[in-house]
Amino acid sequence: MSEEAVGSRKESVDDKLARLDFYKANMQAAIEQVGFLNAVAQDHFRALETLKALSEKDVSKEVLLPIGGDIHLFAAVADASRVISGIGAGISVERDVKSALEHLEKTIKELAEKEVGLSRSVQQLEAEAERLAAEIEKQYEQETKKSSR
Repeated sequence: MSEEAVGSRKESVDDKLARLDFYKANMQAAIEQVGFLNAVAQDHFRALETLKALSEKDVSKEVLLPIGGDIHLFAAVADASRVISGIGAGISVERDVKSALEHLEKTIKELAEKEVGLSRSVQQLEAEAERLAAEIEKQYEQETKKSSR
């Protein structure tokens, strides 16, 4: 085999290695996105559970209000029939509790669907990366055998 042919095969292995690195980077980004979606879904679920609990309680009762830094204030809910809900782009609207609960449930469902889709993408990328790695290894072994002759 001529050196030129071996060189073009070597470039092919290099191209495949670059593609493998690309797959790995995409897998890592998707895994991080799954973690982010999971955290957002958990936050929405906590809001859903809190809103359900507050709408069932006597509003004159005290609640603990988290203010950050693992610090909570004792507070009384003035009106548990209305809430302020973010709708995106930094915009918030007033909603009744039923509407807010429906919005939270819908958002949680959408987040779960996105998480499933991303998890599938990770699995597909992982399978393709494994296939490509095996192909690279086989091609490298063939080139090593040919160059040692």
